[in-house]
Amino acid sequence: MKVYRIRFEVDDFRSLRAKDASVHEIRLMAFNGSSKVDQWPETLEAVIDNKRAPVPDIYSCDAGNMLLWGRSLELLRPRVAPIAELLPAFWESGEGFVVNVTSLTGCLDMGRTVWKLAKSTGKRLWITQYAFIKEKVPSSTMFKVKGDNFSLLCADHEDGSENLLTLVDEHDLDGISFEQIWES
Repeated sequence: MKVYRIRFEVDDFRSLRAKDASVHEIRLMAFNGSSKVDQWPETLEAVIDNKRAPVPDIYSCDAGNMLLWGRSLELLRPRVAPIAELLPAFWESGEGFVVNVTSLTGCLDMGRTVWKLAKSTGKRLWITQYAFIKEKVPSSTMFKVKGDNFSLLCADHEDGSENLLTLVDEHDLDGISFEQIWES
């Protein structure tokens, strides 16, 4: 089994950001496993960053949130909808849905995961080396883990089951890449 962190290719493709900066004050775009549907505007208005770059199949919206639209929405919606809220957004040339994975999985092996710690407090800042409990890694299209709830992850169970990595490759979707962070 291999686990991957989903990376958004914002240097190579257009990305989106919320037009109304106040969404950051209320942490609307901080997708940490909790529901946002009650706070979400009817449709979030976004603006394009990096307008000279090509249009991706999968957008980054506000620094690392996945937005599906067009072909990517058609292909991935059936696999993403059971595990996430699909929150409406529009911009000058399109419309789609920001993906909010709404549960955190307890599959991190906390005893073997290595963290960057704050020098003054010893508080965990971010993970420098991941370790997982293989049996607890979900088979869902993507997931988030307790303790690192802002990273979007996916797994290849190497058993022939469908996963995000193969779906993106199979359908030649662009805008994201995969960084392998663990292998059992």
